[in-house]
Amino acid sequence: MAVNPNSHLIAIAGGKGGVGKSVFSANLAFAFLMEMRAPTLLIDLDSQSCGDQNVILGIREPKTMQDLCNFTGAISQQTLSAVVSNHPGTNLGYVAAVKNRDEMLTVSPELAAKKIEDLSNVYKFIIVDLGNSLTSLQMSTRKIDSAFDGHDS
Repeated sequence: MAVNPNSHLIAIAGGKGGVGKSVFSANLAFAFLMEMRAPTLLIDLDSQSCGDQNVILGIREPKTMQDLCNFTGAISQQTLSAVVSNHPGTNLGYVAAVKNRDEMLTVSPELAAKKIEDLSNVYKFIIVDLGNSLTSLQMSTRKIDSAFDGHDS
């Protein structure tokens, strides 16, 4: 399975912490939502996240990658609220890495990639904040993209 051909996956990584990639990712997601007027999703896959994207977006109790990966039903427009938070006042979808700084992002790269592929059937644009530590989880987004564009990773 691959990203829906009608969806675009854009992954943002930084060379080191503190370069502004989380703010850039959030702003890019809002730009696509506002300018393209298309369903847009922001996913925080920063393995060193302490919930900074939650603060940037102002979402206190976000759905997390753990919630998404634990969801056993089919992801559709009707079930979206079980796995995706919405930014207040907009239709920007958001999946956090963690709820707070006491949690760690520990999900299966294969399962995360599968769930992101499923979400591509609902969202036109998916912006992924990878952080700056590229583990197998973050690299799984490259495998999704490779399956879509025909390149080998």
